[in-house]
Amino acid sequence: MRCFARLEVVADLGGYDDDPPPDVNVRDRRVVSGTATEGEGSVWYVVHLLFAGEPEGEDKRALCESCQVLFQAESALAACDRGEAWAREHERESQSKLLGIEWVHRLDQAPADGVEVGGRFQDIDDPWGRRDQLIPPREELKAVLWETDTPIGEMMSDEQLERLSRYLDA
Repeated sequence: MRCFARLEVVADLGGYDDDPPPDVNVRDRRVVSGTATEGEGSVWYVVHLLFAGEPEGEDKRALCESCQVLFQAESALAACDRGEAWAREHERESQSKLLGIEWVHRLDQAPADGVEVGGRFQDIDDPWGRRDQLIPPREELKAVLWETDTPIGEMMSDEQLERLSRYLDA
């Protein structure tokens, strides 16, 4: 499954809750504490949405898009509602449909320069010995490439170009 990812900000900057933010998996639990009204007491959430195109072939592979969208909301459930509304708008300009919300997490602080918006801990075999495999040169980072004059076709493999072409032609 190939996925594209992007981060969008959908709200005005505002206050945040000082309580330690729990990671919230909307499939496992619903947060009913820590609610606030929008504005000074509201909280920032990152809603991770997964979109999928029509399945292809016998293995039912599908081109997928992952969107991480920031919302200022009074609760995780309210952020989910706003995420689903955003997704309905996004579907209008996309060939894929919302598969669902993968997960939601609450930010420690309001978005600003230097505020961490995500991360994870993971076990990696020999990260220092495999640094060149794990960490690309800065000039090869996708965001850096997108800001160059390099045509998109030169940034993608033949397989990626073929799948994207089928996706856009659908």
